[in-house]
Amino acid sequence: MGSLIRNLLKKSREEATDKIKQIDLNDLITREVEFMDGDVNFKHGPQKVLNQAPSLPPISGVYTDFSQVVHNLIQNAMEAMQFSPTGKLTITTQHDRSSYYIRIEDTGGGIPPEIGEKIFDPFFTTKSDKEDRGDRSSAGTGLGLYTCREIIKSYDGTISVENRSGKGVVFTVSLPKQQLRRSFDKGR
Repeated sequence: MGSLIRNLLKKSREEATDKIKQIDLNDLITREVEFMDGDVNFKHGPQKVLNQAPSLPPISGVYTDFSQVVHNLIQNAMEAMQFSPTGKLTITTQHDRSSYYIRIEDTGGGIPPEIGEKIFDPFFTTKSDKEDRGDRSSAGTGLGLYTCREIIKSYDGTISVENRSGKGVVFTVSLPKQQLRRSFDKGR
């Protein structure tokens, strides 16, 4: 319980500012997973595997931006595996000479082909079906993936999805190493 409270306090302090600073993505991801462990369904749900690059250099950015993207992608992965008997969440960090990569992989049912092109559209959600059945905890606004994409675009990065129908989904965030600030901060 003490580590959860310490993690919550650190997360609150980090997210209290919108200043650009050096961020250890491995530490951010680890803390986000520890924070989400406060939810009993997450803690005792699917297996969680962190494959973090040991020599990942810090990235310049706003902590809240990356925390929000990681949180949204993990939350979506967990919801996708809600009915999966052998759920596994794998989060991988990598880098090469030009980019950072964050891969969030689940073993859920995948994305139905008829909605694959819509998942990044604002206000598009598949969660309203669950709300209609009375499961309000899973109701969504349809802004999670859209917001993730917009945040990553603001760093001149990309977010892609690999749909392995019936076997899960892999979201890959790619961020250039040379970015210094969010593009919407330019000109301030």
